Amino acid sequence: MTSSSRSPVSCIRVTLEPNVKVTDKRFTMQRLTQHFVNSAYAGPDKISEAGWLDGRTAVLRFTEQKLVDDILQHKRNTVIKYSRYPDSKHVEIPVKVDPWTEEMEEQRKKDQRNMAENRRLLDMNRSLMAELEDLKSQVYSNSYEMRHTPHGLVIIINNVEFEELETREG
Repeated sequence: MTSSSRSPVSCIRVTLEPNVKVTDKRFTMQRLTQHFVNSAYAGPDKISEAGWLDGRTAVLRFTEQKLVDDILQHKRNTVIKYSRYPDSKHVEIPVKVDPWTEEMEEQRKKDQRNMAENRRLLDMNRSLMAELEDLKSQVYSNSYEMRHTPHGLVIIINNVEFEELETREG
């Protein structure tokens, strides 16, 4: 769901009960929307948007506030029933329906901003780590590794700078 098009006034929050296992979010969202579209409180083209907030909570946006009011009045705790294909097993999904408030919408927007910032920082971290590895390879490409056996020793004699004489260039 896009944050710009959602009005908290015409939305409901649908929370799946803890014992419900969601294996296919898209299919479960279809069942949620069908439940409210086929109910006496809504109909075709009455749900304008639907989306998951997390693995257990969805937000449905309706085209009319009256539909939201009716659902909240009559369907606070409901069970979504359907027959599963291909084995025709009867499935029941207990859900809790609550109003979607301005505070919830603000928190959702804040969470989205935080997630975007976290993604940006992670990308920056990956980039910096790759740059660090490149720098390490540049530094160590011209070095003599002392872990090989046998390895040699070196004496470096500075014949440019002296403690008691002037610096000599050449």
